[in-house]
Amino acid sequence: MLAHQLTLPTMDMRQLCPGCKQPVTLLGQWMAGSHVYLCRECNLAYPAPDVLDYRPDKKHGVVVRADSPSADRERMVSLENSLTRLQRGCVLNLKDDWTLERGLPCESVHHEPYLNCPVCRRELRTYTRRVKSGEPDGLAWLKRSHSRVLDRPVINRQLSLPVCERCGAVHGRRYDFGGGDFMRYCQQCEDEIHVETLWRMRSIFGNDDAESILDRQQKAFPGLFERGILPDMWFRLMLAEIRTD
Repeated sequence: MLAHQLTLPTMDMRQLCPGCKQPVTLLGQWMAGSHVYLCRECNLAYPAPDVLDYRPDKKHGVVVRADSPSADRERMVSLENSLTRLQRGCVLNLKDDWTLERGLPCESVHHEPYLNCPVCRRELRTYTRRVKSGEPDGLAWLKRSHSRVLDRPVINRQLSLPVCERCGAVHGRRYDFGGGDFMRYCQQCEDEIHVETLWRMRSIFGNDDAESILDRQQKAFPGLFERGILPDMWFRLMLAEIRTD
């Protein structure tokens, strides 16, 4: 018998609700015609106002009733804008950050981007590209009815801190070519992406057992073992798959 039993950390494979940022088993459509899906608790706490009529001939199958209360229509628009942003990956949540008066903090004209938010970072890159191309600053942030303006010194200061597109951590990794631009991912996330890709393509190893597969990977990717990503992550993925079967 083994003197001790190896215990490995588990991975939660459930979906993440964009509204509360909690892992859940099932997500439901927030409103007819919407691309936003929330957990049951968020759908109950933030229901879509009853302002729609079904119209199969329309693109989304619904239209807003002209006789619906204006307050309900405003609530629907505010919630839909904020939920769309959350669905795109915003790190905020409905319970702590959303209000009817202002939506999410990052929807404010005077908001500066959060460096740990993938949506803010995408908008920041869009801003700098459009400023560099010579467009007026007022058009640079988002394609909305209002313009969002950031001072150039703020942009320059934030671009000096490259952030990982996967985890949001600041890193100093640069490419060896192309002028030495910063890489998209920190070392940890790039390693994890490599392992996840190997896991999805594990059929290339045929009927080899885990030990043989890891031996082949060690010869091909020694750095993954030297940095401690393998073999632990491989066994975590194996256990996660077993638990979902």
